[in-house]
Amino acid sequence: VNNHMDHNEFLGLIVLLSRDVRVAGNDVSGNGGPGILLFDSNDITVERNSLSDNGDGIVLADGSDRNVVKDNSASGSGAGVVIVDSNGNLVQKNSLRDNVFVGIVVMGSDDNRLDRNTITGNGRDHQAEGGVHVVSNDQGDASDRNLILGNELSRNAPDGLLVDAGQAGTHIERNLANQNADDGIDVDSAATTLTKNTANRNDDLGIEAVPGVIDGGGNKAHGNGNPLQCTNVFCK
Repeated sequence: VNNHMDHNEFLGLIVLLSRDVRVAGNDVSGNGGPGILLFDSNDITVERNSLSDNGDGIVLADGSDRNVVKDNSASGSGAGVVIVDSNGNLVQKNSLRDNVFVGIVVMGSDDNRLDRNTITGNGRDHQAEGGVHVVSNDQGDASDRNLILGNELSRNAPDGLLVDAGQAGTHIERNLANQNADDGIDVDSAATTLTKNTANRNDDLGIEAVPGVIDGGGNKAHGNGNPLQCTNVFCK
């Protein structure tokens, strides 16, 4: 608690093969790898940490399940939060700004909840993945049944939120996706439900969804660059 961890060649802090640990109030900056890494660790609380200019911000990896990541700030890193091969985590009320590749990436991970995060200005590289990216891992294992709820997704590049093909059971609800460089919300998997999202003033579509997605109703879009505003869901 309340440590300064900066300019290490690789890690700022690692929680390894552990349970019931609290990581709080630390200032973590300028590290070559992850600022905070959970590796095969469960029931950890990571809260109120300030992370900047690390290889990545907060990484949950290799079976790090049922953890809570809340009220942190991460900026200027490769990714703000990375969830890889880890399930049942809560990522809540974090500020993820101006990261190079992506605000949050969920990779080969199931049953995670991304709740009320502020995800703005991410994606400054030509290979950028935008605000939130839900994707399979390198072995082809999908990310299934993730809930993306009540987040602010603004001024990211290219998309505010991207769900890749092959991801099943994603629920996207009550998010605000404004002023992103391509689409506000881009869904390439039909096994996705979109409900009560608002997507305004994005450079292309507010919501771009493939045929067959589940329209939960209440989606809204206005002032987007593409006059269609939305595809394959009704937007008021």
